[in-house]
Amino acid sequence: MYWSQVRVLAGPPKLTDKQRQFMEKIQINSLSIVFPLFNEEKRIKKSLDKISKMLPKLGIKKTEIILVNDGSNDQSDFIINKFVKDLNFQKRKKINYIKYSKNMGKGYACKKGVSVARNRWVLTCDIDFSSNPTEILNWSKKNLIKSNNECYFGSRNINGSKIKYRIYRRFLGKIFSKFRNYLFNINILDTQCGFKLYPKKNS
Repeated sequence: MYWSQVRVLAGPPKLTDKQRQFMEKIQINSLSIVFPLFNEEKRIKKSLDKISKMLPKLGIKKTEIILVNDGSNDQSDFIINKFVKDLNFQKRKKINYIKYSKNMGKGYACKKGVSVARNRWVLTCDIDFSSNPTEILNWSKKNLIKSNNECYFGSRNINGSKIKYRIYRRFLGKIFSKFRNYLFNINILDTQCGFKLYPKKNS
């Protein structure tokens, strides 16, 4: 699990009483988590087990998990159906499984999942759990979610991020990010990170 935020902050900001009252109004108490996937039979079972264990840890009153099978042609569908069938009723009703036959790409899968999301906030995550959805609890604890009209992007490039991948990939990723930001005049540290949080109304 690693630090992820839309802005780089030196530390938690000092809030006035009025700001604290406002923060209470935008606490995440209604969340849809979208997991796009394609041909994940080798690791999907482990990821599904993590999802099952994660649900009570989130502590969010209204939570739904949206699994979007982007046209997998392996055993992913069979494994997911068995997983859902074996869940108890309370957990099963939190799972929304979507599948279609043609592989359309990750962007389409995310859009499909977001379109059926029922809750106020939407979080997109990679199914390999390179970032854990419980990370948003840290965001909330550190008062990083300041508005219910903004989108929040996770980043692997912030100091303090703890992530497992090869050094050369990190180096190439930083070069790509700098080039992209210069070319398109944007200030997002890591657009490729699949961990993104935004209000449903803005999706």
